[in-house]
Amino acid sequence: MGKAMGRLIAAGALCMALGGGLGLSGLSAAHSQDKPAPDPGAKQTVLGPGLFVFQTRTREATCKDSEQNGYVSSYFAAIDGVPEALSMTMDLINTSYFKSWTLKVVDNVQVIGDSRIGTAADAPDIHFEVKLDKDRFKGTGYRTYNGTFEGKKTRCRVNFDALLRRLY
Repeated sequence: MGKAMGRLIAAGALCMALGGGLGLSGLSAAHSQDKPAPDPGAKQTVLGPGLFVFQTRTREATCKDSEQNGYVSSYFAAIDGVPEALSMTMDLINTSYFKSWTLKVVDNVQVIGDSRIGTAADAPDIHFEVKLDKDRFKGTGYRTYNGTFEGKKTRCRVNFDALLRRLY
């Protein structure tokens, strides 16, 4: 075993010892400086970590570069986080665009998702809001990006129907 591998294993063992396994109790104070501590009493019961399908269907496109033709785009989504937490993350597995998302659960019935490509103020972004409907979440969303329409530079917007459903 090389020196680098030995150091990596030793560092991992040290982290596990300090962190108390997956609890990371010894590191939580340092981590809490990055993010505000969640309200321990704030919980939700409608969305948990797991594998989901996220689907979109175009409703309207201001730059006419997407059609309302009934075509549904489907993405495999891994939702990660603490069960019952109000905020989680979602990673879309089978796409190159808008891979990483932040999710927020509101009033134990609505999920709001946001993603962005890059950090520029005018970077492409996407947003959806879905509400629980039996065994799935249904709603609408939009994505915006800089484009050209009728020879003029403009901020384009595509509105879509959205569906989020756990895979069983």
